[in-house]
Amino acid sequence: MRTLKPVDKEAILHAAEQAGLLVSVEDHFKGGGLYSIIAEVLLEREVKARVLPIALDGRWFKPALLNDVLAHEGFTAEALCARIKAELTRTSRSRRSTL
Repeated sequence: MRTLKPVDKEAILHAAEQAGLLVSVEDHFKGGGLYSIIAEVLLEREVKARVLPIALDGRWFKPALLNDVLAHEGFTAEALCARIKAELTRTSRSRRSTL
């Protein structure tokens, strides 16, 4: 998303309906950003969905070259894929154990 507002609520709801996992990635704090907006939209419409927020952990990143910052914060393609795969694996294991 280029900007957080205005937000396309219908797109969020459609994604929640279609996807097994919504992932928000932002170079910002988790609270007050995209994840918060997604949560508000889902709550407002009483839609239950799995959401994996990937954001800074309540601290600013240290200034450096962009590639170094992305690598340090785990925002490289490889690191993001690993986190998403781990979440999908974790939740699929949980589902199998409850069946």
